[in-house]
Amino acid sequence: MGKYTRCRKSSMQIARLVLMRYPETVKELQTDQIRDAYNRRLQREAEAVELALSDLDECQLDVIRLRFWNHLPGVTKVNPYYHLSDVPYSDRTMRRITQKVLCRIAYNLGETRTDPEG
Repeated sequence: MGKYTRCRKSSMQIARLVLMRYPETVKELQTDQIRDAYNRRLQREAEAVELALSDLDECQLDVIRLRFWNHLPGVTKVNPYYHLSDVPYSDRTMRRITQKVLCRIAYNLGETRTDPEG
């Protein structure tokens, strides 16, 4: 395998949804008005995202922030790479960063058994 491994498409979709919901998840966990099983699931998802984002530097974190969390409320689509003009990366490098983060989230959630670190 190469430096960047791929995950199954279904695992990537689950990780993408978890990453998109992360800001709302943190807000819900702070209110403590949630059922126990739902709260545990949200806590596990938030920890998986935080663990995946902990290894990124500031520019790479900006790619994730602008791509997934910089949209209007209620919009479920992510921003295209060519709209991300505030980061010093090419489109291909931004795709690699995003894929690496999504694979790490899927691994942390237990959706895939292949470790993205190798």
